[in-house]
Formats: sequence, structure tokens, C-alpha cells
Amino acid sequence: MALTIEQKPLYTLNPVGQEVIFTVSDLTTVGAYFNVKYVAEVHISTVDIDLTTTTAIVGTFKTTPNNTGVGMYDFRPILESFVSPDNLASLGSEYKGDSTTAITTHPLHLIDKYSLNDNVVRYLKIRFSIEGSTTATNNVSVINTVDSVQYTLINGYLKYTDVQDRDALGNFGYDTEVFQMINAVSGQRLLSNAPLTQYANIEDYGTLSFMATPVVGDEVATTVDYIKIITYTSSTAPILIISSDNTDANGGVTTWNSDTKNQLLHFGCFPANLMWSNDFLASIPTLSYYTIEAFNSSNISLSDTYTININCPTLKGYEPIRLTWLNQWGVWDYYTFKMKSTKSISTKG
Repeated sequence: MALTIEQKPLYTLNPVGQEVIFTVSDLTTVGAYFNVKYVAEVHISTVDIDLTTTTAIVGTFKTTPNNTGVGMYDFRPILESFVSPDNLASLGSEYKGDSTTAITTHPLHLIDKYSLNDNVVRYLKIRFSIEGSTTATNNVSVINTVDSVQYTLINGYLKYTDVQDRDALGNFGYDTEVFQMINAVSGQRLLSNAPLTQYANIEDYGTLSFMATPVVGDEVATTVDYIKIITYTSSTAPILIISSDNTDANGGVTTWNSDTKNQLLHFGCFPANLMWSNDFLASIPTLSYYTIEAFNSSNISLSDTYTININCPTLKGYEPIRLTWLNQWGVWDYYTFKMKSTKSISTKG
């Protein structure tokens, strides 16, 4: 009997903040050899992983067979340390027309157009083996090996209330296909827990992030080619349409490849981020709200429509407070509070 992976994550795109359980089994070897241990050689990388090399190995972990002869691993505590939020814009993005470089950096929240991710996404691949010895005193050696598929990890987590799917083999996971951009499928979400309708002041910055991982075999049709912004007056009459192409020149990706930096993109979509467009600047005096939607190269919508309502600047009231926080999917959400707020300051002499 060969070494087999009996249980694994159900989906290949996974937030790291969940149980990442693998179960491996080779009962023949367990019954016939001494000093048996299951071994997991964990590879994590920013590029496609080649298990024949050692460049991406982050650790080798061993476990003894349990009472039923299998080895069980939960890799969550290991994987969580290899992803983190993006606080700075990636190289090639811009802020007010100035490019982000290794010397000139910009906060991610302020970007014009697009920014790649630097820290949010990583690849995972594992080579499992079983080792043992022919006698109780002989040296152990590797007897069988088996490789996992490649998984994509994002800096997110699951809540206790998030429903996970389970198949007949016991593989389970959260259905992350809602974040993949698939032609003409409604309910495709960007990486946000915020409602589809939001509010912002005209000077507010912020981003929306999205998975740019295409469906295998359909890379062109399912990759975000541009994001369309349509502005409206209070009478719901469109003022203009602005298209922001997902290209290298705009901080995005002209020709998609599998590097992790291209798997998740950030887009500056709040009013202050859009000041690069002279048309948007001209529309501000009559601007009531605008919509945001992702499209592919065939001009087919790939996402839900997000609406940003502009808060009236002349209303008397409380000072607006703009907040941002790291959301469940490891990227940033925003909200502008315009009602009463309080601040508490304490000092110690």
C-alpha cells in the first residue's frame, strides 16, 4: 500500500486563519517497519513551487502514527506567520503621479489606480513521506512519498459562524470561489466585508482589493482587465464613465503570470484616490455618487457593483471621522463616521 493523502483542504484558495488539516496514511509500512514516522516537508514561496528543490522549504515536521496508523497535521500555526497585511504600496504604483520606489514609498491607502500585493498571498506545497527501519536498531530511511497540490494562502481568517463545505472524503473548507472573477456570475465579491453601498467625503482615501487569480484554462476571460467608474448626479443621471486599465503602467498587471504579487490587487477607489482623472475632478461640483465594477477584456462584468455616495460638504454637524481596519480577508475596509464621536486621552506624569 502506498502513502496517500487521506484528508486535505477542500479548496486550493484558503485563508490562513482556519484549520489547515492534512491526514496521511500508509498502513502497510506502519505494520511492517520499526520507528515509523510520517514526515511533512513544507514549502512556502512567492512563485510556483518545485518540490525537487530546497529553496522554498520552511520546515520539516514529523509525527508518529496515531492509534489508527495515520499521521495528522494542522499547519495553521505555521502558515499564519508567512502572510501579513500590505501597509505600503508596491513598486510601480503611484501617488499623485509619483511612482513608488524602494526609496520613495507611499501608504497603500493613498494609491492612484492599482497596487500589487507584497505580503498578503503565498503559495503552499507539501511533500509527505514515511520513514522507518527494518529492525528496532537499524537506521531509518524514507520508504514512500506523496506530494500535495499547490495551495494559495491569503492573510485572512474564518469566523466561527462561517459555514464550511465538506465532501464525502472528509475534506472541508470555506468556499472561496466567491472571490474568483468568473464570467457573468452574480455574487462575485471583492475582498471586503463592507456593504455594497458606502459613504465617503470627497477628500477621503481608500482601496478595494480583489483576487486576480484566473480560472485555470480561462486566464484571459477571467482576469480583471479594467475597472469602470460611472459618476452620477443627484437625479441619477450618469455624468461620465472612467475606465482604469489594469496595466503595469497603472501599477497593475499587463501580462498576468503566477507570481503571488499578481494574485491579489488593490485598487484606489475612494474620491481622493480618483483625483488623477481630470474628468472626475470636473464632475465633483455635481457629483452625488459613483459606481465601481470590474470587467474582463471582453467587456463582461466580473464583480458585483459597488456604490460610493458622496457626503454633502455643506451640512452642519459633527466633524467626520475616517477609520480604516484590517478586515476578515486580510485587506483594508473603511468607513467615514459623520455623527457624534468622542475622544479620550490619558497621560501619566
